[in-house]
Amino acid sequence: MFITATQKNKYLLDLLSELYGGTVYTQQNSFKWTVYKKAYILSLLNYFKLYPSRSEKHNRIEAIKYYYEIKELKAHLALDNSILGNTWKNVLFKWNNWQKFDK
Repeated sequence: MFITATQKNKYLLDLLSELYGGTVYTQQNSFKWTVYKKAYILSLLNYFKLYPSRSEKHNRIEAIKYYYEIKELKAHLALDNSILGNTWKNVLFKWNNWQKFDK
């Protein structure tokens, strides 16, 4: 899992990197901040509790903890027709379609 933000001003992304970890990369005409470590992503969720997204991204942000929980259960490695396998397929479907998650 990756969380990214793109900005023309590198300074703003450097602040994100200092607060929440991650790395700032140079792109063609902008800069991109990327964070992928689980601990950093989970700490970033505190920010989104204070300042929730007002777009469909909110559904994914709300599902991050659940995603990690079922991944720890190895649902992504489970047989397709098993309960965990079906749970994983459901998570991927909802994630890819920006849908709200039912736990």
